[in-house]
Amino acid sequence: MGKESSSMVLVAPEKFELRYVTIPNVGNDDMILKVEMVGICGTDKALYNGTHDQKHYPLIMGHEVVGFVEEIGEGAKEKYKVEVGDRVTVEPFVNCNRCHYCLEGHYQLCESKTCYGLTMSVNNYPFVSGGYGQYMYILPNSKVHKIERAVPPEAACMSSVIGNGVRWIKTKGKVNKGDNVVIIGPGAQGLSSVIVAKELGVNEIIVIGLEKDFEKLKVAKELGATKTLILDRDGFEAELKKVVDIIKVNVVVVCTGAESAIKLSTDIISPLGKIILIGKNGWQPVNIITDKLVNHEIELIGGYGQAGDTEYAVDIINSMKHDVEKIVSHTYPVNQSETAMQLFIDQPERCIRVALKP
Repeated sequence: MGKESSSMVLVAPEKFELRYVTIPNVGNDDMILKVEMVGICGTDKALYNGTHDQKHYPLIMGHEVVGFVEEIGEGAKEKYKVEVGDRVTVEPFVNCNRCHYCLEGHYQLCESKTCYGLTMSVNNYPFVSGGYGQYMYILPNSKVHKIERAVPPEAACMSSVIGNGVRWIKTKGKVNKGDNVVIIGPGAQGLSSVIVAKELGVNEIIVIGLEKDFEKLKVAKELGATKTLILDRDGFEAELKKVVDIIKVNVVVVCTGAESAIKLSTDIISPLGKIILIGKNGWQPVNIITDKLVNHEIELIGGYGQAGDTEYAVDIINSMKHDVEKIVSHTYPVNQSETAMQLFIDQPERCIRVALKP
């Protein structure tokens, strides 16, 4: 391509540098994306503070991305059915298409463990492999989806987030129209689950959070939650009992790794229901009573990634029936990545997702 990308490079924990990174010439099966907007994910926070188990510094982060096709090889053009100038979103995972996980469609577990904005150092080809900058190089075996021009960029960059909601609610939870769902945790994952549950015609969508989550719970209602409950407020147990005693809770999505939340999910799930556990807790043991799971044939299901779920998520986003953009509460120029990251880390009660734009 003969040009450079102005990108924010994480050179060490808690240290960004603005660098001008050479963009490789586009190959037959490759694509160059001109970044429009990129979200800051919880994974980015762990990379920033040095607690993530993947540490490939110096690194350009950013895998929740939307942009425009700047250049594209003939093979990629045929595969992705896109042209120069098209607006697209790209899934985080790059498949090897050789391991048994990829061959069975579970490419989020690919043995190559290749992920944009996470596993590829800026020192290694293709150098600009994350969205915190002007351009991003898209490798072969990626997943690329068209985004309608009218979709707000704050919604368009949330394709993998909504894809997660599809995975928790539809793919893993297998909810049907008229089912009842409880979501514990009103962050981006919880709100994406609300959107997908609403799209699928779920009857009761109950979201549980903390007093400090007041603004997020307000957004949950705006996106389709039928009821919100505050866990650390007096009378919570009585209010929750009043709700779950009169409905069958088919699915509980636990968006936090807190032991109290996991225990709560086992208390409120109905017989034959499913608990979808997506929150992490740093590999710490959790004490739960399993007899209820056994006696009531309750399924406890882990959830990771969005393999095969982003197509439906993009359909939801392109329909513009839901205000997906409300998940992004703050935007900053990409050269203010440090400020944006500090807000995301230090003031979680103020923000849901923070997004960056070149």
